[in-house]
Amino acid sequence: MIAIGLIIVGITCLVGLLLARAPWGRWGLGAGVVVAMGLASVGMSPLTWATYVLGSVAIVGLAGPWLRLWTRHHRLADAPGPIVIALASVAAVAPLYVGLAVAISGAGWLEWFVVTVAVVGSALYGKGTTLGMWILRVGVPIAALLDAASLGGPAGVLVGMGGILVGVFAWLPAASKTTTVIAPVLPEPIERKR
Repeated sequence: MIAIGLIIVGITCLVGLLLARAPWGRWGLGAGVVVAMGLASVGMSPLTWATYVLGSVAIVGLAGPWLRLWTRHHRLADAPGPIVIALASVAAVAPLYVGLAVAISGAGWLEWFVVTVAVVGSALYGKGTTLGMWILRVGVPIAALLDAASLGGPAGVLVGMGGILVGVFAWLPAASKTTTVIAPVLPEPIERKR
């Protein structure tokens, strides 16, 4: 689950950096590299040192001043806002977050169910459907709390808090921006003279 989460976060942040020239893509990739390096240090092997070297090169490349020329410096006028971005990012972060939370005990079918509900809800929310918003408002917190009750301990607290946080964000007024259809007023049709 952690490996899937790292791959999804990496692809999402790389697309954000290359296509949208978003600064969050740069910092998301850096955080992903740091997490991968930390996970590689758990079990020492010959590949651990290669991970350290490649990770250090990647961090220098992402943190250096040369990438600032590529990224945007100003917020876009029609940007959806931080709440909408956070809810749309749940699909990318959910596998990594839940995987790290249950890393010691291992992921069972209920953890996979929580991740699936979060990814489906976030993906539908990103497409602007009200079903996605309601899955994030109700489905994710309920699934996370059921999983938290079965896990118990620190892992259960982390999963439960993550699900409640997603639900709280989805109930904020700013979250309904993706499901609101803004239809411009069109002018009356012009009759053509024959």
